[in-house]
Amino acid sequence: MALLMLIRRLFSAVYLIKHRAVPLRLKLLPALAVLYVLSPRDLVPDFIRGFGLIDDIIVTSTLFGIFTTRAMKHVLTNERRKKNSIDVDFEVLGRVDADLDPDTGPEDDCSPEDDLRSV
Repeated sequence: MALLMLIRRLFSAVYLIKHRAVPLRLKLLPALAVLYVLSPRDLVPDFIRGFGLIDDIIVTSTLFGIFTTRAMKHVLTNERRKKNSIDVDFEVLGRVDADLDPDTGPEDDCSPEDDLRSV
């Protein structure tokens, strides 16, 4: 059961590392965990049978736990922001008389409010 949870956490970490909403400083935590496991310097030396791997497990699980919880907050915030926004495509259209002859400008220099009031 613990192996399945570890595999699930690794897959979620890979997903979160690839996600655009997660900041780079959080993406460094799994790299630090891997570097700690591979480095020869540990809190408890690896040659001590049984205890040498315990500190590796504690440090990596702590760093991965911090990474997944904080990164998921960023992903959920990003998804919530996307859900509350509306994608709009628009284009600005010119005036009809300006489209006919581009050399001539608008006939009158009135403000848009004047145009709306006269209609």
